[in-house]
Amino acid sequence: MTIDKVACVSGSSGQDGSYLCEYLLDRNYEVHALVRPSTRSNYYNNLTKCIDHPHFHLHHGDLCDYDTLRALVDLKPDELYHLGAATQVARSFECPTYYMDVIARATASLLQLLRDVSPQTRMYFAGTSEMMAHNPHWKAQDETFPLHANSPYGAAKIAAHLMCEQYRQAYGLFVVNGIAHNHESARRPKQFVTRKLGLGVRAYLRNKTPVTLATVQTHKDWHHAKDTVRGMHLSLQHDVPGTYVFASGVARSVRDFAVAVCKHFGVSYRDAIVLDDTDRRPLDVPYLCGNARKAYQVLRWQPEITWNELVEDVCRE
Repeated sequence: MTIDKVACVSGSSGQDGSYLCEYLLDRNYEVHALVRPSTRSNYYNNLTKCIDHPHFHLHHGDLCDYDTLRALVDLKPDELYHLGAATQVARSFECPTYYMDVIARATASLLQLLRDVSPQTRMYFAGTSEMMAHNPHWKAQDETFPLHANSPYGAAKIAAHLMCEQYRQAYGLFVVNGIAHNHESARRPKQFVTRKLGLGVRAYLRNKTPVTLATVQTHKDWHHAKDTVRGMHLSLQHDVPGTYVFASGVARSVRDFAVAVCKHFGVSYRDAIVLDDTDRRPLDVPYLCGNARKAYQVLRWQPEITWNELVEDVCRE
């Protein structure tokens, strides 16, 4: 089998990274995947389909470690997908400096390394809709929407996002800023609300212990992670780098998601879900809804996996 391109993927053991590695291997890429040393015992869970592939190479390292980043860039890949980050928004309130280091500082270091060592590499930076937290009029958010954060996680992502824009504009690096709204799957960790619901309501069938949620009022724009991954790849194949929102264009409340999961399992929402705001974030984002018109017009991207298929997936064991 011939190799068409070489790609590096940070955060490869996570939901997005593992789907992306599979996607690239299917397209004759040689894939170099970075995982944290602390994930050595469980990265097989998401990377099972990749681990024995002859063109898949696993690297252990820390995004806060300069030598780790230098080793990736020294490969001079055709494409670099920078997905690695600390991703639990609620936890970012507990350790904000760590989130700033692993997201903003690591991204800045990576950009400078690309400029110095491999300026021809095309880079994708994984942003987030959490960078668009101030939306009092509940408008759909496109690439021009003002940046604002309601968490240290969002603030760190904004800093990294702006660094990517600067390196693209000032030094001509091919850097794509992806702003993905809530993208989910069965590979999400159980701390995320969609997976907490899918696994929790499944467990409720056995033990009758309801799922506890801090709030059900916030609205999110949900789609499947496989669709986001497809958008990542498309964005680096285009001739010109830019910023793209990836979203379904439909906002649903956490309650809507919980009701759909309960319906999937045939249980009562009132019995299976209880509210307790003890663990509620100091600041939350009330409404997120993406406008992915640019991604459709330029990349011909749109979600292909339906809402019902997404709900079914997060309900898997």
